[in-house]
Amino acid sequence: MALGKIGKVVDNNKVIDALLDALKDKNDYVRRAACPALATIGKAPDNNKVIDALLERLKDNDVYVRGSACHAFVMIGKAGDNNKGIDALLAALTDENRDVRSRACNALAMIGKAGDNNTAIVGLLKALKDENHDVRRSAGNAIERCLCNTVTLEGLNHELIAELNSYIRASNNGLDFNDVTPAIFLRSYLGSNKAAWLPLVTYVALRQNIAVTVVENRLVVYGVKGPIPLENVDIESLDKLKIAFHNQEEELNS
Repeated sequence: MALGKIGKVVDNNKVIDALLDALKDKNDYVRRAACPALATIGKAPDNNKVIDALLERLKDNDVYVRGSACHAFVMIGKAGDNNKGIDALLAALTDENRDVRSRACNALAMIGKAGDNNTAIVGLLKALKDENHDVRRSAGNAIERCLCNTVTLEGLNHELIAELNSYIRASNNGLDFNDVTPAIFLRSYLGSNKAAWLPLVTYVALRQNIAVTVVENRLVVYGVKGPIPLENVDIESLDKLKIAFHNQEEELNS
């Protein structure tokens, strides 16, 4: 739709209103085409109105419209406050159509950058068990992208931490963790005091040949993006971390 290109150049409320009306058109093709057109102006002041309208299309009767709405969220990315879109996209992960489920994974990876990555990753971990290979692959790629844009995942429970650990360690998932710093898992461990994070911390650090130094109650993670300091760490947590690194090194060398 040419209207989408116009709306990207000027703040044209009439263009937005016309596209919002098109989302309610009786013709499936019109509704489908309106989704990406709206996505091109999703960073305009009317962003919330656009997102709300696209969320409604995730429940459209036409499978192609639902898929187009998911892709629109990929295009919008991290514009605006996208937290409210996560629940709708999580619901789309159970859509009867595999293409919609796959597109929902991609959208969660993008929308999670501005929203709640803990919630997004919970849904994506469940999608790793999808019956369709393409959906599982999309979920894995989405998890990787979410991890690259996350500060902490301390909200995950022990079961989900174990699932994430198993997936990262799997040798056949094709995931590239070069951009996933172990500092993410370190913060998650220190913030939650859940020992379930320790295997992930040590495994990712050792596989990437990343150094972790301890001076009194201060940790420093030396990654490709430079040193990441973590201050005021309690002694008990540090002792557990040292033991975990020793055990992981022995496991990798065995």
